[in-house]
Amino acid sequence: MEQWAEIRRMHFVEGVAIKEIARRTGRDRKTIRKAVRGAQPPGYSRPPVCSKLDPHREEIAQLLRAVQGITNTRIRELITESGNSGGKTILDDYLRELRPIICPKRTYQRTAYRPGELLQFDLFEPKAEIPVGHGQTRRGYVVTCELGFSRAAAGALVFAKRFDDLAWGMNRCLTKLGGLPDTLIWDREGAIHAGGGRPTEEFAAFCGQLAVGWRILEARDPESKGALERTLLAAEDDRIMRRIRAHAPGVATSASFGEVRDFFQRCFADRFAGYAPEARALQIPERFGDIDLVGAQTLAAARRFGLEMHVWTVNEESAIERLLRLGVDGVMSDFPSRLVAVARRSSAT
Repeated sequence: MEQWAEIRRMHFVEGVAIKEIARRTGRDRKTIRKAVRGAQPPGYSRPPVCSKLDPHREEIAQLLRAVQGITNTRIRELITESGNSGGKTILDDYLRELRPIICPKRTYQRTAYRPGELLQFDLFEPKAEIPVGHGQTRRGYVVTCELGFSRAAAGALVFAKRFDDLAWGMNRCLTKLGGLPDTLIWDREGAIHAGGGRPTEEFAAFCGQLAVGWRILEARDPESKGALERTLLAAEDDRIMRRIRAHAPGVATSASFGEVRDFFQRCFADRFAGYAPEARALQIPERFGDIDLVGAQTLAAARRFGLEMHVWTVNEESAIERLLRLGVDGVMSDFPSRLVAVARRSSAT
């Protein structure tokens, strides 16, 4: 590099001829001419070679978009079935660059609610029409709500999106909850939102009669509904769970009894080929008979497939501490205050 610069200086600044430069430097005249004509410094380069991941890049991107929280290990298993022969390091390096682009992280701040402060409403549309008798079906909607503090939830079936129907559904939900919150929260549903973040006259009158406040959420921001969007539907019966998923394919669900049994049979036999769970979580006891269900092996297997592990019902402080150290995602207890105290001690240490 230094000699290349010196050759160009002698030729362009001092006006030395190529023959004389060759004599002074001992370089071939062809080399001198190349240095004089080349505007870029010399360097080694080689043509790019194809990566073993190139045929699978689109599949990897689709997996990241479709399966929230999918692990590198799971992606590698799936693309290996499609013919990938690349190693772990190549995939990990590629995903380290790709994840922030396809799945940008959102900044969150923990929010605490006071009892009765907020009630979040939403309108859910079942996939299938609702039987109404005499062989007839109608399109239905479910007005759902959840309290921010207690997470108590309620729902009511309606058959139209007019405000009169939504008002009946809200009244039904409030009656089931047994009280009035300080504020009702809605997204920009047509019968609720008049535009610009303002309520419709009917919704404002409804809130005025109940002496409660309202808040209309920003557009295209479903996560601002918080707890209602994080609600997990659970059913032990396999048939009921199949019906829930058929009518509400986008709703998060926990594993039914048969799905839990299938997971642990596969886990203890180390036989996960083709396994693709529909559930988001395993809600299980710590032991079933003489079988330990919660341990490092089973928790790692759940993580591998993006499953959370929620353990019930744990009342002893020592057991709660042990599970939190193990890293389970949730603990259910008959004594919430005891559970909160142990969790705070654990986070402090």
